[in-house]
This record gives sequence, C-alpha cells and structure tokens, in this order.
Amino acid sequence: MTKVNGKQKGNTWEREVAAHLSNVFGGSFVRTPGSGAKVGGKHVVRRGDVEIEVKSHKIMRYSAGQTRQYRGDICPPDELPRMVIEAKAYKDFPFNQLITRTECAQLKGWVRQAQEACGPGDTWFLVVKINHTGSMVIVSQQTAAALELTAGTFQDSLWVGPLDGFFETNKVKIEQLCS
Repeated sequence: MTKVNGKQKGNTWEREVAAHLSNVFGGSFVRTPGSGAKVGGKHVVRRGDVEIEVKSHKIMRYSAGQTRQYRGDICPPDELPRMVIEAKAYKDFPFNQLITRTECAQLKGWVRQAQEACGPGDTWFLVVKINHTGSMVIVSQQTAAALELTAGTFQDSLWVGPLDGFFETNKVKIEQLCS
C-alpha cells in the first residue's frame, strides 16, 4: 500500500477548492502563498489589527492588505475581502459524534483555526473532504441563518452540510456577507 503524503493531499484539496470557488464566483481564488494561516493561531501577533508590545523581540507585522492575503488556506478575490476559507482533507472523520451530538475535538480544532484567521466582520467557511465519504461545508450558526440550506445538520453552534451545490445556491448571499 502506498503511503500518502498528507501535505500534498492538503495542497491538492486547497487547489481544488480554489478552482471550484473561482468557477462559482467568477473571481480568482488562489491557494494562500505557503498556506497555513500566517496570521491566525500562534501567528496572530503578525496581524496589522492586533496591537502588542514585546520587549527585545522584533515581530514581523503585516499591513491590512497583506493580512487579508494570508488569512485561511484560500485567498479570495478583492471583491470578497471578508471571506476566510479553511480547507481540510482527511482520511477519516468521526461522523458518529455529529449524530450523537458529542463533542468532536477534530471539528472543534478546525473551527478554532478558521475563527482565529478572521478579522472583525469576516465570515469563515470550512470546506472538508473525507476519503471515500465526500465533501462538506461547515459554517457558524450565525452565517447559516443568512443562507439557504438544503441538507445538513446543526452541531452546537455550527451547521454541517454537503459541499455539492452549497456555494452555487448561496452565491449572492455569500457575496453580500463577504464584500
């Protein structure tokens, strides 16, 4: 059995998501340079909207425009500056935890990563591909309330549903949320 390179698998999925979103929205979505949110999580100090003071330690700071470019895994076009997209490709996922409504640490970590990449007024989308299962979109309950949802389920403060048709159905509403 051939071992799969997880980084390559993730990079490929990010490119597929970027191409899909480019087709839906008509703009140029591209994989974030170097990927791995350079301004979220432990790198939040690099964001131009975060003020910090660190003694005897120089920290690279990004301008507002640079910060927008490095949020999430997919860089949206200029017309959607408040859109943050995280893309995950994994071998498996504990779907039983969604059904039984028990806490899912994996999902919680992905959502935290998406939230940390956001600035004020941003809307995040988590696009996930699971081997031999399919692809799904995860959004906050607040975002879900503004969209037209066909299938899916709510888990705590999240909506989880199929990727198929999600962005196509909600194109105009997403453009309004993220412009």
